[in-house]
Amino acid sequence: MKVRIPNQCSNDRLGGGAVHPSFVVRRSPFGRAFTLLEVIVACAIFFMVAFAVLELVTNGLASARALERREPDAGLLAAALSLTNQLTDGDSAAGTFEDLAPKLYPGYSWDRYVVEAGSNGLYRVDFTVHYKAGKKGASETHLSILMFRPGSAQGNNLSRRLGTR
Repeated sequence: MKVRIPNQCSNDRLGGGAVHPSFVVRRSPFGRAFTLLEVIVACAIFFMVAFAVLELVTNGLASARALERREPDAGLLAAALSLTNQLTDGDSAAGTFEDLAPKLYPGYSWDRYVVEAGSNGLYRVDFTVHYKAGKKGASETHLSILMFRPGSAQGNNLSRRLGTR
């Protein structure tokens, strides 16, 4: 029984089962190992992909943290004040956001000051939102709006400022 070896020529061509020299593959004992250059290239590709994925995860977490942090808008205070019908010149108020939005804006406080801007019931209201804690330190946000309230008492401070009384 003859066993055919793939690297040998058939008996028909060379006769006697001789091996053609072009089919002989000489392998060293380490012939199946990777070369150093192949290993270095594979490691470089792996680490580039790993660091790209790590950067994406880090950016995603930072974006999630930024969305989680809420900062109040002074427009919330203006909207609450717009529900009133009367304003008084020189009126001031201060507070926290617990009465408007409980537990939503911890550490934030606000104040407002009302000034009569004209004798026809036009008032300027200045809002300031304060934040005293945090990594970035204290911060303030300012907003000024004009409100027309003709039913409010007029002329007290405006006439004193203009010197007409």
